[in-house]
Amino acid sequence: MNDLLDTIARLAGGRQPFCLVQVVRSQGPVPRAAGAMMVVSEQGIEAGSIGGGALEERMRQEAVDAIRGNYSRFFDLDLDALGMNCGGRVQVLVQPVGVRYRLVVFGAGHVGRAIAELFHWQGFAVSVAEPRDTNGDLPEGVELLRQWDQAALEGLIDHDTFVIVATSTHKTDQAILKQVLPLKPRYLGMLSSPKKWDAIKKALQADGFDEDALRQVHAPVGLWIGAQTPREIAVSIAAQVISVIRRQSDE
Repeated sequence: MNDLLDTIARLAGGRQPFCLVQVVRSQGPVPRAAGAMMVVSEQGIEAGSIGGGALEERMRQEAVDAIRGNYSRFFDLDLDALGMNCGGRVQVLVQPVGVRYRLVVFGAGHVGRAIAELFHWQGFAVSVAEPRDTNGDLPEGVELLRQWDQAALEGLIDHDTFVIVATSTHKTDQAILKQVLPLKPRYLGMLSSPKKWDAIKKALQADGFDEDALRQVHAPVGLWIGAQTPREIAVSIAAQVISVIRRQSDE
């Protein structure tokens, strides 16, 4: 138990998301009875055991998916069906802890601030990159970046990061896309009209980006809901981001 508690404290202290995987009920002969628990991060099993073998491997995979999708699940499993030949059944709860998505917004205009506010309210860790003085305060807890270089972006954006480009000029949007596209974030959207995206897309192709790379970009960003105001646009973008999260979680 101390090993479990020490592992939980270490992961939580490092702000690393993890899953608690616990046998909550068992019937018949099983390798571990109700109360058995293990801690799983995206890197694998960190501590504890719920019985080893195919059961543990199945729950490890389910726990990693739960972390990435930020959802809890309950499983009722026949151990014979898993090939363990135990004859019993277990009910297992998979509960993610400390999962927090990261969003980086380039641009702090009216729409950029509305996006930051809505996603912050949704529980995302939000950073806003804006070199100009912001016209209005950002929500408390939102990180403001005044300047950045490629090395800084590489430390900020990874394959689990959501990125929205909403700066004040086409030139700046294009320059940021050139920096961000090679980092392959989980989601990359740009505030634009179809005409603007077509022009920037052609410029990026001239810079060597192929169709596969450019398919990463959601542009114009957001689901079509007839949005007009900054907050309505933010809602349309949030809806698209949620759909991406749920769709990837189901794959």
